[in-house]
Amino acid sequence: IGVVEATRVHGDAHVTLSGKDVYRIRTVSVYIDDEPIIDNKTINRSSVHLPFTIATEKLAQGKHTLRAEAMDGSYSKNKTSMERTFIVDNL
Repeated sequence: IGVVEATRVHGDAHVTLSGKDVYRIRTVSVYIDDEPIIDNKTINRSSVHLPFTIATEKLAQGKHTLRAEAMDGSYSKNKTSMERTFIVDNL
């Protein structure tokens, strides 16, 4: 995830989700404070490079958690996730 842990952000934060899987990445989801901002986006490739923007003016000041989840395209549909915290500072 293109956010460094505990980064202070303001305005529009431009983020890129990147990843690879030996077989393929079936879907990805991205959440801020457990609210989906990208929900089960179909990828169906062995890699993903997904840029998106977080409009921090819509978030409360202070600490937030960005979580990305990816599900592979295997029969068992394995999931992996990664979290980063960031601090909104729009003052």
